[in-house]
Amino acid sequence: MTLHGGNGGEPFDDGTGGSVRPRLSAIIVRYGWRLDFIQCQYDDGTFTQGHGGEGGQEQVFQLLPDEHIVSISGRSADEVDGIQFTTNTGRQSPYFGGSGGNAFVDPAPQGMRLYSFRGRSAARVDALAPNWV
Repeated sequence: MTLHGGNGGEPFDDGTGGSVRPRLSAIIVRYGWRLDFIQCQYDDGTFTQGHGGEGGQEQVFQLLPDEHIVSISGRSADEVDGIQFTTNTGRQSPYFGGSGGNAFVDPAPQGMRLYSFRGRSAARVDALAPNWV
């Protein structure tokens, strides 16, 4: 799958959790004019490593027990400018970020859901793509 964003930063891949996968329960972001930071939280209390820096304001998109993310959308160019999440119930997160770059939409393949992310990061999130399971 295509990374949305640029070539800066260092690569990361949070994987797909192997055969035992806790449920994604929240996504933590920091943002201003760009997506500064992203991290996943699971219902067993674990977190992925955080990616990006400490700039911007922190927000948490909490999933309800029957929800999972089926689409990510946003804007990107040399970095990820902003991101929004849509759940299987049709609920959308707020839009986290700025208005630069080009729009993208990345829906899950049929029957799949978001588990984590891969991409590139340094002081900000330079590029991002979903890991669907």
